[in-house]
Amino acid sequence: LKPKTEWNSLPFLTLPDGSVIGQSRAIARYVGKLTKLYPEDPLTAARVDAIMDACEDLQSAVNNAGKGMEKSEKEKARAAEVSTGKAASLLKKLEAFIEKYGKDGHAVGDTFTLADIYILCYGFLIFQSGFFDGVPTDTLKTWPKIQAVQKLTANHSQVQARFEAENSKNPLFKKMAAARTFEH
Repeated sequence: LKPKTEWNSLPFLTLPDGSVIGQSRAIARYVGKLTKLYPEDPLTAARVDAIMDACEDLQSAVNNAGKGMEKSEKEKARAAEVSTGKAASLLKKLEAFIEKYGKDGHAVGDTFTLADIYILCYGFLIFQSGFFDGVPTDTLKTWPKIQAVQKLTANHSQVQARFEAENSKNPLFKKMAAARTFEH
């Protein structure tokens, strides 16, 4: 499948007219624009993009910590990464960014955007799901702004409907749906 895609990678989105969009952030922005979750204002959109990029940087930092090490050493490296390493620094910057640009539980501005969805999903995958060995599942307990975004987003009616629709099919959604209060 990958060799047949434009970028030789996944994911890709095939539209009803047969057009194909590749690359995850391009897909996210496209769908975000269709659903009004991607801001029209260029500065606000840039702030949403910054959070999307920061979330991917967080995942890379955690994923790369301990790469090639034995399991116990990798777990120690990842625990250190999220407590004192680059990931910890990124969490601090993300918390400050939300403080500066977010409002009422939103990451940017005072309405739902892709930034809120990214914080919910990446935060859960990286720090709360147990997917990454060695990352304490309570890592976000000291980041109240991040938690507020997660909680508000997880309890949005359309997000809840998505949890319910996917709950029986995807084990990660089952875990996320069970943890949707996002309180530590």
